[in-house]
Amino acid sequence: MLSTQLTLREYLDVLRRRRVVILLVTLVTIALGVLPVVLRSPEYASTASLQVTSDEETPFSRGDENVQGQMRSVLTDVEALKSSGMRALVVDRLGPEAEPFGDVEASLVGFSEVIRVTVKGPSPAAAADAANAYADVFVEERRREANEALVSQAAELRSRADSAQQEIAEIDRQLATATDLSLRDRLALERTSLAAQAQEFSRRADQ
Repeated sequence: MLSTQLTLREYLDVLRRRRVVILLVTLVTIALGVLPVVLRSPEYASTASLQVTSDEETPFSRGDENVQGQMRSVLTDVEALKSSGMRALVVDRLGPEAEPFGDVEASLVGFSEVIRVTVKGPSPAAAADAANAYADVFVEERRREANEALVSQAAELRSRADSAQQEIAEIDRQLATATDLSLRDRLALERTSLAAQAQEFSRRADQ
């Protein structure tokens, strides 16, 4: 019992003699844990929601292809929003005087056609400006791509209408010399069908 008491007394003496060192070590440890948190710049986040629709449907697509195309298009939009190319467009839109923004996250909301874009920045205003710029640039890029797609589709439709007209001209030449009644009837039916197709292609191209 006496030995135990002496040992405890010795421990207390050591603690008293080295209390300054122990205190300093404790303070340094706390400082090392707290300083990074204190010195770290605050980070804010702002979110913009985008309602997207697919432009995958064409005059030649089937229904099941359209559904699959719409899903691919929406998922592609999510990846495009996170791309370096989109970031460069947004930086250019904000201008050289804007505060730099941080990470960008884009995700599909459930099974909807809504994409949520979250941008981090050094201030609430910087994060909000960047999020709004992402939304604006995305809408403008989608509109530009949609216009290009419409031009391409119109060109394809006009090409098909021209092909149909060429076939009609060839049928007219055959009708001019054909004497067999069954052949003339078959050619006439083909001409009627091609004329309807050419008219429909031209109508769609002009929409």
